[in-house]
Amino acid sequence: MSGSIIHEKTASLELARQISVNSANSPLKLFTQAKTTITQIFKNIASYVDYSNKFLEEVNNADRNLITDDKYKDIQQLNDKVNRILSVISRDHMKVVFFGR
Repeated sequence: MSGSIIHEKTASLELARQISVNSANSPLKLFTQAKTTITQIFKNIASYVDYSNKFLEEVNNADRNLITDDKYKDIQQLNDKVNRILSVISRDHMKVVFFGR
């Protein structure tokens, strides 16, 4: 008899979890929407930084006095940082921790 109570309780918890996940206000749904939005934002940033990097590379090859070597290296590092962040955000599997109530 106790086995059937445990089974019924597990089934009802699973149903409650499914309703919560399918709800428009569920934390999982909100996280998915936020992740999609931030991924798109970083894709846009990456394309602008990449375009700027290529432009400065061409200009720097034509006129070495336009920007200092240190600034040019800073821009290249920014490009690398944005691409690393984008690769982390774009992963299908993420670890998420929620704090609070």
